[in-house]
Amino acid sequence: MSKIVLKLPHSVIEKILMMVLSRKCSNSFGDTKEFAKIKNRVAQLLNSRTRKLDLSNLMSFCPASENQLVELTELLELIEARAPNVESLAIQAVPDDSFVDENDDHCNKKSNILNRNAVLVIRGMDKLKTLRFRGYRIRYSNLKTICRKLKGLNHVNVDLHVNGIFGK
Repeated sequence: MSKIVLKLPHSVIEKILMMVLSRKCSNSFGDTKEFAKIKNRVAQLLNSRTRKLDLSNLMSFCPASENQLVELTELLELIEARAPNVESLAIQAVPDDSFVDENDDHCNKKSNILNRNAVLVIRGMDKLKTLRFRGYRIRYSNLKTICRKLKGLNHVNVDLHVNGIFGK
């Protein structure tokens, strides 16, 4: 964290963080350069007193592609390392019309299923009480593992990926 940010009261840091995260991309294809800048700002503002994060607007800057899961995993790693006491995490993917399955308006054909690294990072967020992921799917087996590991998790709102159970 920068020296200037360290000197600010926590309440001011949180307000700045919320302002940074409130900005949404106006370009439906995202903005890779702006995403990197905002991600860097967020990294500077995250701290052990950060409790609540909604990264949905930030993800609007990340172009909808297979690389989006890599960026998401990196963000989760940042949160785990710099905001170990986060209690509420919300993220919504930005849909890309070229990848959306006609039968599922939240799911990406090319694979928006959270990878093993992302799941491991989420499992490491010991203080997490609320998890909301829309537009990314979590395998049912991984969700069970997350719920078993995070004893304080009491609210989950995710898109599930369940192999073959519904006849697809």
